[in-house]
Amino acid sequence: MGKFTGVILNRIPTGSGLKEKLSLLNPRLIKQSRNNNKIFHSHLSANNNGKLTKTNFFSGCLATHLYNDIASATACLHSSLNNGNMQTPADQTCCGLAAKARGDIAEARKLAEKNILAFSDNTLPVLTTCASCFHQLKNYPDLFRDEPQWLAKAQKFAARVEEFSTFFNNLIDLNIHCRMSGIKKSSIFYHDPCHIRFGPDKSILPPRQLLNKITGHKVVELNNGPQCCGHGGLFSLANPDLSNKIFQELFKQLRQTDADTVLTTCSGCLLQWQQKVADTKTSYCVEHLAVFFVKLLLPAK
Repeated sequence: MGKFTGVILNRIPTGSGLKEKLSLLNPRLIKQSRNNNKIFHSHLSANNNGKLTKTNFFSGCLATHLYNDIASATACLHSSLNNGNMQTPADQTCCGLAAKARGDIAEARKLAEKNILAFSDNTLPVLTTCASCFHQLKNYPDLFRDEPQWLAKAQKFAARVEEFSTFFNNLIDLNIHCRMSGIKKSSIFYHDPCHIRFGPDKSILPPRQLLNKITGHKVVELNNGPQCCGHGGLFSLANPDLSNKIFQELFKQLRQTDADTVLTTCSGCLLQWQQKVADTKTSYCVEHLAVFFVKLLLPAK
């Protein structure tokens, strides 16, 4: 394990699925994220006029410990579109999805309890930028079906959780001003995380509506519709060959389109796409939806 990976490992909380995925890290992408973070944070600081807190932010392990620009981009968007700041409790931790996936229900409950308490000082919405975290947070009541005291708390918490694309799609003004330079029609492909399209709402419309409002164009759709990228949380670690086969089939279909940009809101999907695209030596841009939007919305330097 290299020094770079070791430093990150020491920052990630026990039970986090990100610990299992350190082999996927690309130092170049980490550096790019840090550069973006400085720009986004600088813009946020310069335009923050003491706006009142209107939303809580569950950042998740990726945006907290690895891709800080996702968190700062979301803060910029929230400040600009919701006229308020986000509160990010310092004692929040991993959502617990990885622990649950490997059958460690006791650890998943422990993490859930910590998160519920971390956001218990108000009743504001809890926004998250990760589709997998969203899925897990919304399902906290399932962890406490036999614990009435915690079940009530989990239900109240889960009812407050909101997913990134739906949250901002409901906020955004059609007349918003953004920089449209470089955006071509039929150039953006949105990858639907399985935790959203197979989740309770089973809705894939919000990110498409949001992208249409921002860019004026519809996203590229594959002939066979939305598909899994092969990541699947711990699945890609346990079954790397099958994971790669699933991704390659998806990537083959993408290359038959005119898209040059891949966007998503799932931490695992983002890592999968970035790693696999880098391996292909192609020039696709792969970003989180929040980072993509803020690059358009910030004034040109």
